[in-house]
Amino acid sequence: MSIRRFIKNNSLQRITGNANVSVSLSSGGNVSQFQPGNGYTYHTFTGPGSFTISTQVKYNPNSSSREIKTTNDVSIDCLLVAGGGGGGARSGSGAGAGGIAQGVNVPLPLSINGTSIPITVGPGGYPGPNSYPGGNGGDSYFGSGPEPYYFIAKGGGAGACDNPVNGYTGGSGGGSHYGPPDANSYGSGNQTSQNPGKSWVTNYGNRGSLGAGNPNWQSGAGGGAGSRGINGNQSVRGTSGAGQRFENYAASLIMPSSNPFYPGLNPLSGGYGGGGAGGDYPPFTTPFTGGPGGGGPGYPTAGAGPGNPGVSGSGGGGGGANGGPGGPNGGAGGQGIVILKYHTTTIPPSLYGTSPLYAASSASHILSVNPNAKDGLYWIKPVSGSGTAFLTYCIMRRYGGGWMKALQYYNNTTLTGTSEINSAGLWLSSEVNLNGSGKIHNSDFNALNGTSFLMRVTGGSDNLFNSGAGTGMLRYTSSLTDWGTDLDPTEPYTLFLDNTSDGTFDYSVQYTNDGQTRCNHTTNVWISDHNYNAEAISAPPYPSYAQCWTIGPSYVTTNLHWMSGQAGLSGGGITWGSNTSSSFAIFIRPET
Repeated sequence: MSIRRFIKNNSLQRITGNANVSVSLSSGGNVSQFQPGNGYTYHTFTGPGSFTISTQVKYNPNSSSREIKTTNDVSIDCLLVAGGGGGGARSGSGAGAGGIAQGVNVPLPLSINGTSIPITVGPGGYPGPNSYPGGNGGDSYFGSGPEPYYFIAKGGGAGACDNPVNGYTGGSGGGSHYGPPDANSYGSGNQTSQNPGKSWVTNYGNRGSLGAGNPNWQSGAGGGAGSRGINGNQSVRGTSGAGQRFENYAASLIMPSSNPFYPGLNPLSGGYGGGGAGGDYPPFTTPFTGGPGGGGPGYPTAGAGPGNPGVSGSGGGGGGANGGPGGPNGGAGGQGIVILKYHTTTIPPSLYGTSPLYAASSASHILSVNPNAKDGLYWIKPVSGSGTAFLTYCIMRRYGGGWMKALQYYNNTTLTGTSEINSAGLWLSSEVNLNGSGKIHNSDFNALNGTSFLMRVTGGSDNLFNSGAGTGMLRYTSSLTDWGTDLDPTEPYTLFLDNTSDGTFDYSVQYTNDGQTRCNHTTNVWISDHNYNAEAISAPPYPSYAQCWTIGPSYVTTNLHWMSGQAGLSGGGITWGSNTSSSFAIFIRPET
């Protein structure tokens, strides 16, 4: 059956070989039919509205008469971004970003056919006036509750000021006042406790940061959806948390350039939920910018002045104001946004990734249309990559799925250069093995690269990652650099360890730049670091979290001491993939 597509009464209908699904806007929102190769249609809400599922039928492929049978497997994704909190006045702290809830394959039952489902978009929190804090951002909802498909993103916490001195709790928490902080004076992030029991929802939110007291009175900053705020000290204000990037929800996909929200959202490249920066107290120092993802900066120059607002539609937290008593207002929180996303493609879900003809744009793309996809080999062809489909091993059932094997070090083989290396080799036969080395094309690597990567090792004499039985992950604050571009991280990042590779991380530690000189094990070709400035999130049972690693052209060297997952620490200066006794594999995925 060929595809037929038409617009009638603001309704988009898609008819595929075995399914007929119609989604129409009842009120509010706008429909984007941009099709730059990603195969989605978007309904974007920047204010309250609703939508209706008017058809859910499937043809029985085993019936000669192709009889109609009902189904409840409509595949709709939804990104909820709540409003960011308002920044505090009078040297106030930055506000927390709105919480983010990402629903993948939202379970819409047959009983809702013809029913209007309400959408609520959270407003940004009001800016703190005079010597007072700002207001919390508003919540965003899918449904009205307590339907099984209902879920929520919580508004960001306001930034503190003279009274009260504590940052407010929210989706991401606000920063604390510049006065002497106590251990609990930042606002907590409560988004991660929302939507219990709904495995199809991923929540994003983090706490704010502490300020510092006498003599320099540094302000705290707001938490972001992607990372927590970093505490201030006598030398520098708290650093606002970064937002979370969702590449498939970039402004260029979800709305036309004429939309009034487009100019603010487009430069963020799919980033949402950046924390607000803190204000300053005389004598003024260089102001901080807001967290990537729409966070509002503090006042942009030295001297008294208001905080800047979060970007409208991003859920970014507002920035704190500069000034002494009676100082100017903080910045308003950025308004939230709600985006529906679903496929408009004729390829049957079970065929995605099974051959070059049915190559998917990413492994996450396969999961979005076939949630039951298993770990294994799939054909991938990114929208902006090399233009040639390639076969790779994908992790689909753990860590959120969608992870693609990008390279494997083995026997001192150089993995730099633009072209793919050993594209049909046995290194692709499993997650990690001693069957050779290889790399996907640089253009494909860079197109699929996000903010995180997984690590697997095997062989060798070291007990890194529980002697190879476990999995490590690095999550950076912003997007990772292109392959072959060296990065010594200046933004916070987090290392995770899953002892048994069962999909649940047992330990995690966040690192903040401490200016250490990197170990000169080998030439650095990608992200690598030497760092002692660590803060445990889920604490490993070790006294020190210092670590160092170098990703080189033909092997990897690690001093990731605490990441053994055993009583014995991982040794220093261990090489992986430098001979035939060990290998090191890296998996990547874009932000969805």
